Amino acid sequence: MKTISCLLAVSLTLTASTFSGCARQAKHQLKIDGLPADVSAITSYSVNITNASGTVEVLPKANLKAPWVDMKRSRPRAGAPDGGMGGPGRNPEQYSNATYSESDGVGTVTVVSTAGDVASSGEWVRIVVWVPSLSDVKIRNSGGRVVVKNPRGSVDIQNATTSLGAGSITCTSTFPTTSALSLSTNEGDIDVSMMPASDLKLAAVAGGGKVNVSARNTTITNVQERGSEWTGTINAGSAAGTIRTGKGDINVRLGSQN
Repeated sequence: MKTISCLLAVSLTLTASTFSGCARQAKHQLKIDGLPADVSAITSYSVNITNASGTVEVLPKANLKAPWVDMKRSRPRAGAPDGGMGGPGRNPEQYSNATYSESDGVGTVTVVSTAGDVASSGEWVRIVVWVPSLSDVKIRNSGGRVVVKNPRGSVDIQNATTSLGAGSITCTSTFPTTSALSLSTNEGDIDVSMMPASDLKLAAVAGGGKVNVSARNTTITNVQERGSEWTGTINAGSAAGTIRTGKGDINVRLGSQN
């Protein structure tokens, strides 16, 4: 099975101007159309990424003044795990676009990648979306790992594997998971960490692999385990949670692991 990566390190060099609201656009920064100069009233952001073909990361950063999208297209390094990329990036507007909208104090950043349609053989795209605070997440990706950190709302991720790399998913949060959770990939490991107060009725299916659930300081009832399938109610089970991989392992950690 593919090696699970619990690290959320991002191989980017981001200067202070990146997070200070400076108008200067960095080489790999994707312009977000419709983004106002003042977003101080926005309390959180939802992120919607479609047609991606590569590695995708959605990460909150508390001192960020406005959302930031970094995109690179490059050939994967030989032997790099999960499609790690090397070489120069290219103008992100040539193969992607991003738009902004807002409603009731929540901003939405939508990234539409055309890289999966126009990239030459052996090339990938890496998308990293930074937001001050993360609400809902929806991602459609094929060809690489997906990493999401600290979502406060619903999470809907569909990933896939190509010859260039694994379709793994890592989702960790320091906030209770109390909204709908849907994670799926045709091949790759799925790694999920949730807080003790999470509230889900969870079903996990690992085709050709194992479902491993560990819990501390969390009440789990109605547990049923049948081979590579696991179902259970986490606390009251108010929200629906589904985790599925066609080929790989599923690892779910609930509560403090210290």
